[in-house]
Amino acid sequence: MRLLFVLVWIGVIFSSLAFGLQVSDCGILNKPNTVYTLSRDIKVSPSQPVSIYKPDTTPKNCLTIAASGITLDCGGKSIIGYGKTNPTSLKGGKRGIYVGNSKSGISAITIKNCGISGFHTGIFIGEGASKVTISKNKVFSNGNSGIRCVTGGDDSVISQNSVFDNTNDGIGWGRNSTKESCNKALIKYNNVYNNGWIGIKCILARGVSIVDNNVSKNLWSGIDIGGKRGGCPEARVSKNTLSGNGDGIWCLKSDGATIAYNYVANGKDLWADNYEVRINGVYLDQCNGAKVVNNVVRAYPHAGVHCEGSADITAKNNTIYDNEYGGIFFYKCPRGQFINNKVNRNGGNGIECDSSISANVYGNTVVGNAWDGINIFECPSFIGGANVVNSNRESGIECFSSNKLNLKGNRVGRNRDYGVEGDCTVVTLTNNTASNNYRGGFKFFLSSDRSFSLTDNLALSNRGCGYEDGYGEVVNPALGIISGNRAKNNSKDLCPLGVIPLVGGAVVKVDDDGGDEEPAVPTLAEKPKPGDQTETVPSKEGEGTAPTGGVEVPEGEGSVATCPKYPIPFCEGELIEGGLDQNGCPLEPKCVPKNCPQYSLPLCQDGSEIISGGVDEKGCSLPSRCVPNGEGTVIDCPIYTPPICQDGEETVSGGVDERGCELPGKCVSKDGGAQGEPCPKRSFPYCEGVLVGRGVDQNGCQIMPGCIETRNVLSEIESWLPLSENPSRVFVFFMNYQPFSNG
Repeated sequence: MRLLFVLVWIGVIFSSLAFGLQVSDCGILNKPNTVYTLSRDIKVSPSQPVSIYKPDTTPKNCLTIAASGITLDCGGKSIIGYGKTNPTSLKGGKRGIYVGNSKSGISAITIKNCGISGFHTGIFIGEGASKVTISKNKVFSNGNSGIRCVTGGDDSVISQNSVFDNTNDGIGWGRNSTKESCNKALIKYNNVYNNGWIGIKCILARGVSIVDNNVSKNLWSGIDIGGKRGGCPEARVSKNTLSGNGDGIWCLKSDGATIAYNYVANGKDLWADNYEVRINGVYLDQCNGAKVVNNVVRAYPHAGVHCEGSADITAKNNTIYDNEYGGIFFYKCPRGQFINNKVNRNGGNGIECDSSISANVYGNTVVGNAWDGINIFECPSFIGGANVVNSNRESGIECFSSNKLNLKGNRVGRNRDYGVEGDCTVVTLTNNTASNNYRGGFKFFLSSDRSFSLTDNLALSNRGCGYEDGYGEVVNPALGIISGNRAKNNSKDLCPLGVIPLVGGAVVKVDDDGGDEEPAVPTLAEKPKPGDQTETVPSKEGEGTAPTGGVEVPEGEGSVATCPKYPIPFCEGELIEGGLDQNGCPLEPKCVPKNCPQYSLPLCQDGSEIISGGVDEKGCSLPSRCVPNGEGTVIDCPIYTPPICQDGEETVSGGVDERGCELPGKCVSKDGGAQGEPCPKRSFPYCEGVLVGRGVDQNGCQIMPGCIETRNVLSEIESWLPLSENPSRVFVFFMNYQPFSNG
């Protein structure tokens, strides 16, 4: 009787079963290489001891895992504390599940299919634990964090959990001390939302990967890597969906971090002591060598991407739009590379450089921003090349108080102020085009103590001056080079520009005979129609009008007839522009649906992974689904702009390649055939086996389908593959159908 009483007091009741041991109350799980299951929900009351301690000590944990090779499978049952306890108090149980053994290290631990709520922390990985897998659990309504790793946890996997409504962080990874721990962990496929501080936080842990998580509506940040005491060096944050958080992704003191392929949207305002907190989509602070690539960042109260005090960062191939303050902002970020980004419709400057040395801004598309397209302030050795800077409400490119400005091969058009404007020293402008800008093409302040080189630039159809010198004073000819520049159809091709006659004579060619001028930069704005509402915009040369929301397009200039035209689709949500392709042509507008249902990520079985369920006819995401491991691999397919077809032609699909990616479309005669020849019309034969299509020939015409017996399908298809221009399109049509004609 006494022994039985002791077991009941301890609170652990095990019964031997064929598949392991059953647990019915709180206690220590310490039998190595054992599967433990719950026989019922475990509910902790305020008066109930919750772990194996001496009778005079304060209980801390409900279940403690203290040996290697243990699997705890709750089978959907729950471990329930008695409410969100005070984070500074141990009363009522500090942790739902504790993993650790400080005396002897443990590893290969699995916790799955548990519901854990009402504790200080739901699941806690402590000292001496490694290779812990936490999978398919619901961890919610705990007083501190949902899942937390502090002193152990190397090589752990946190996967397919739902973590929500916790008072502090959803998942807190790493320790708030001075020593790295919880290294090389993988945090993936989790649904983390409505937590009171940060969705997923990593601090003082090296090589952590945070991948494919859905992180939403967390108060402060969606994902944090790094903190005041230390960062998460070499962290990888990729393919996550973040929406409705404060900051999207915050990087602090985390050198070598990679932030890639994330969708970061709809940041919410935060206020502290009556001051608005600056909320950014991606924020980098002291994250040297960080890479921010292939992300979509939209609708944040401050900047889309904000860099501060971080050297040698790369921001490449990002799409950044509709942010209230600006697109990309970098302050004291030396040697930054900002390449091939699409930065559109932001509330401030598209790209802003402030106090940063040796920035390289190349190949970006910067369209429709509320201030300058590219703004450069106190950024010595700034290089800007091959950027398309179009339809911004102030200047296209503006530079002030900067030394060694080098702009080459930029196309700057239809901006409301100047195309390129600046008061900078040691200016080099080569092969830039400024066209259809409202106040003028190029404006610089050249003086006798400034070095400059203006070569092979084109000022075309600007409403102000093509080339303008703000000082107009006599300068030292030895300091400047001006050659090969051209001007055409500007309101005034040359303004004071006192330097022009003094260096090499008439060095700006005023091209009045049509010349070989380059085409104007395409615009997203439509030409004004008769009766369109206009607003008055002051000009240095007088007053002018421009269509509301854009700039006036001079008659005959800037035609976009060579770009594909798209019908405006029906949209029950918000219709947004698709940006520009590599040729500067607008892409097809997209419909962003509203009031879409929200789905939690499914809990997949071992050996399976989550893939997207696609979208429905309204554009809303469908539920994700489980597939065997390896079948959900994401293929990054190229995106092709539709071809520009002649009259009498139409666009047809180019088919798909061996990866399932679409190939470029083709222009075909409306009578059929990619070469303009009509395709033969064929009747499908009667078939008592399987009627199999054989793809298309080199002209894009369908090859006659054939009828084969079911047992010979695979061998017969293999013999037909050489006939098809696109073998991946060989497919089975149907069985036992009567003949019909495709003509």
